[in-house]
Amino acid sequence: MVLNIFKFAWRNMNRNRRRTFFTLLAIAVGVMCLIFARSYISGLINHISDTMIDTQLGHVRIAHQKYLDLERILPKDHLVPDADRLERALYEMPEVIRVDSRIKFNVLLNHQDNNEGGVAVGIHPEIMDQNIDFSKTIIKGRYFNPDGSGLIIGNKLAEKLAVGVGDELLLV
Repeated sequence: MVLNIFKFAWRNMNRNRRRTFFTLLAIAVGVMCLIFARSYISGLINHISDTMIDTQLGHVRIAHQKYLDLERILPKDHLVPDADRLERALYEMPEVIRVDSRIKFNVLLNHQDNNEGGVAVGIHPEIMDQNIDFSKTIIKGRYFNPDGSGLIIGNKLAEKLAVGVGDELLLV
């Protein structure tokens, strides 16, 4: 019975070779498109996750439990206690390559009559420069001053506030 089905299918494929060719071509093109799309999407997801690990999350995140519970409002009163001692202890571990302390907080930026809200991230400029080469992404201006002062804002935020390099912003 099964052998008869295969014989019938083979005979049918040979009867109209052009139809068979275009059917196989359509299947091949469809499979190639599917493989390309899956590869492209996998590449995007990997790139996004690597960028998030490098710029936002890291591989391991240490935070106060109450901070994690209220993370949406970015509370400043639930920080990691004795973070400097913890950072030194982490650097003593041979498996640890890099430790990067950060603090995120809500801000209101003001320049002349323009106001914009946002989220600021406080970093250690020397450590962050080792993690991410900001010199490749800064469009105007430069990385932080040697004394550690300064502010880096995104291009869209600079346009909304109508500010340029060297302008002063009021942070609340």
